[in-house]
Amino acid sequence: MSTVVKTCECGAEFNTTNDSNMCYDCTLASVTGGASPEEGDFNTAKIISGTITRQERGWLQEDLEGVEVQEDPLQTEAEHEEEEFWNDYYPEYCSSCGAPANSCSC
Repeated sequence: MSTVVKTCECGAEFNTTNDSNMCYDCTLASVTGGASPEEGDFNTAKIISGTITRQERGWLQEDLEGVEVQEDPLQTEAEHEEEEFWNDYYPEYCSSCGAPANSCSC
């Protein structure tokens, strides 16, 4: 990723990897409409402003892939194995008939 130094309309100089003319702070304000930012707004502002680093992009990709397969990227292999053990030992039950979910015919 090559970066270009630009000057935002607010006067701040910033490095960007895209054609954005707004710095991170101004982009965040634009994304949120001046309201308090929500969790995803920070990443959105970094991506739109082109200020996201290669490392941050990698972390975001790992998080998104973890969500796709419903895994916690910070969970260790041992924790994952323990969770699988307990899920096998205590299966989920159908809320309608009370049978184990994997054998329910509801």
